Parts: sequence; structure tokens; C-alpha cells
Amino acid sequence: MAGFNLKRSPLPQPPPTILWTVLIAILIASALVRLSWVMHIGLGAPPESDAFHYHHLALSLEEGGGYEVLGNPIYHRAPGYVLLLTPFYALAPYVETGQFINTALGVVTVFLTYLLGRRCFGTLVGLISAGICAIYPLLIAFSSFILSENLVVPLCLLLILLLLALFNSERKRALVYSISAGLILALAILTRPMMLSAFLFLPISLLLAGKGIKQSIFYYLVIAIVATACLIPWTLYNHHRTGRFIPIITVSGTFFAICNNPKVLEKDNSYKQYDYNFPEEMVSDEQKAELKNSPPWIADKILRQATFNYLSEHPHLIPRLLWKKIVHLFDPWLENSPILFQLVYLLSFAPIMLLALWGLLLWTLRGPRKYLLILAVILPTIVSNLIYYSSARFRLPMEPLIIVLAALAISIILSLLQKRRNHPNLHHSHLKYPQDG
Repeated sequence: MAGFNLKRSPLPQPPPTILWTVLIAILIASALVRLSWVMHIGLGAPPESDAFHYHHLALSLEEGGGYEVLGNPIYHRAPGYVLLLTPFYALAPYVETGQFINTALGVVTVFLTYLLGRRCFGTLVGLISAGICAIYPLLIAFSSFILSENLVVPLCLLLILLLLALFNSERKRALVYSISAGLILALAILTRPMMLSAFLFLPISLLLAGKGIKQSIFYYLVIAIVATACLIPWTLYNHHRTGRFIPIITVSGTFFAICNNPKVLEKDNSYKQYDYNFPEEMVSDEQKAELKNSPPWIADKILRQATFNYLSEHPHLIPRLLWKKIVHLFDPWLENSPILFQLVYLLSFAPIMLLALWGLLLWTLRGPRKYLLILAVILPTIVSNLIYYSSARFRLPMEPLIIVLAALAISIILSLLQKRRNHPNLHHSHLKYPQDG
């Protein structure tokens, strides 16, 4: 690895006219691919499970009702994605509306992935990143589902871009970026509550990126105060509904219990990572009877404490549970998907992941510390998957970051080929690699 340098690429950078032509073509292609997928899966097909909730929550708000599904109050769905759908449902209250919004969000994700790739590793990496993102099966698949991942992915990308902009700006402009980052973080939390742990990992990311202790503390406090202020209205609304302090949702304790139930280790189906049938030594019969007559926030508290107690008494189960979740987090097979789509995803995921690991290695050895700011998204995503249920769906916020690292590796391969063609006797250690566009 001696001599590796991520400063400039030996490949020619495209002129602005060609750059924008290619980028616009990629964005149009991404929209067409997603629309085609939506039409193939079923435009307006009745939503199921989580998607059913998001769809009917938006319908309820659009009709002037409460935060409820078919008259039943909902306490375990964050409102961010629902609030995005609601004004569009006022114009056309159909599933198709949500699918078209998801398509638009997918195109935004492609564009933000381009910006991140260009910001970190140059224009060429940005274009390669956007090209991969435009046709990446997992990102395309979610366009047809009324699910909050469609919104949280571009929000996480925007958060990283704001943090990177903050890092290189003078104080006044950095303050504006930090306030904006706080707003985007709040929106991400209100969309997927897993991002709550960013309050813990954000200062760590700032320090590791080399911002300095005083500056890291200052900008973290600005981001945290703005984000907290934006979360207060929803917390007050929850208090009005329940009389309890519920920052975002009530499901954390219940989800923690079903995803760490030791019975999941007995399942032959590796995709089954949750079980509501708790063993007696984990949740007693008395507690089960109490759960039946308890509101969601009380049941949440009971199950959270019962799970903590059980795992503290059976610590040998923790490594097995964590290993099962880690394997499933990066499992190339998608549950409940047609076999053809699973094969297509496997053939795309495997090479992209391998290339991303190579890109990560090169970046770790030679890249600037400031790009460790991406940990503000990666760490909350991984930790959430290890504590609760892990799946390709819940890994989605990391997917564009994986694609950018894969694009870096691809640009390096192209650089090697270009240099080898121009200078057959040149040793690879003299090559320079792209970064910081």
C-alpha cells in the first residue's frame, strides 16, 4: 500500500456539460426504473403490515381524524413519513400517491448519493455512485412499499452532507450548517426512531473526525438543542394522548423483548428473528396476564424490564443473539421475496459489498479523518439492528454509503487500468487515487 494517495485521479474528469448530461440521464433512468418496478409489482396494490399502518395513518390525518388506523389509536409508528404523505393524500388519497412519492424520494437519494461521492472522492466517484444507486435492486424495491425507509435514507444522506459542510466552513456558516443538521436529525428521528442513538454517536463522530474538543462540543450542543426542540411538539402530543412521557413511540420495550426472546435461537428459519411466545422463565404467567389488560406503554415497560432481567441472568445467550443479528444484517438473501428477485439482489449485493470492503480499506489507510462523520449514521443503524430486529430493510440507511465506497474501489480499478495502459512498466505503488472533489 505504500505510496497510495487519495488526492487526485489519473482518469480524466468529465467536463461540466458532459457531467450534467450524464447526471441528468442517470436521474431520469432512476425514475423510469423505479416507476417500472412499481408498475410490475402492482400500482395501487393494497398495502400490508407496516405499509398498511402508514397508509391509513396518512388517510386519517388527511380526513381530519387523529393519529389512528381504522379508529384505533396508534402509538408505535413515528410520524415523519406519515406527515410527508398527508398533504399529497389531500390531493389524491390513494396508494399510488405514496408510490409516486417514493419514486421521487428514490431519485433524490440517487442525487444525494452523487453529491456525497463527489464530496468525498471526486466527480467520477460521484457519477459511479449515482449510476449504481439508480439501478441497485434493494433501493428500487422499496419504491413500491409505503414504508418510512424511503424517507429516512435521503435524510441520513443529507445529514452527512451537512456535517461535512460544517466541518470545512468558517464559524458563522458552520453554525448555519449545524442548525440545519439538527433539523434534519430531528426529521430522521421522527421518521425512524433508531436515529435517536445519534445523540450518543454524533459527538464521538465529531471527535474522531478531528474537529477538536471545544468545537465538537459546541456544534454538537447546537445540533442536539435544535433537534430536541423539533421533537418536543410530538412528545407533547403523545403526553396529551396518553398522560405519559413518550418521546417518539411506545414499541421499544416490546420489540426489545420479542427480538431477544431465546426462542428465536431455536428457529430453523434463519429469517425468523422474533417470537411473541415468551418462555415462563422470561415472562411469568402473572406478567402475561397483566400484559393483556395493560395499555401499550405499560406493556412496553413490563417487557423491557423482563428482558433485561432475563438476559442478565443468562448472559451466555447474548453473543448468540448478536451473532444471529449480525449475520442477518448482511444476509444477501431477502425474505418473502420472489426467487428471481433474490437472485438478482444476490448478484448485485455480493460484488458491491466486496468492492465496498476494498474501498473501506483504502479509505481507512489513506483517507482523511473527517469522513469518519459517516459514523453518525452507520453506528446508530448497526446498533439498532443489534439491539432489535436486523434485516436488509433496516440496513437501508447504510446502503448508499456502501455504494459510495464500492464506487471508490471501481474508480481505483479504472485508474489502475488506465495507468497500466499508458505506462506498462509503472508499479502500482506510484498511482494516485481520487478524493475530495
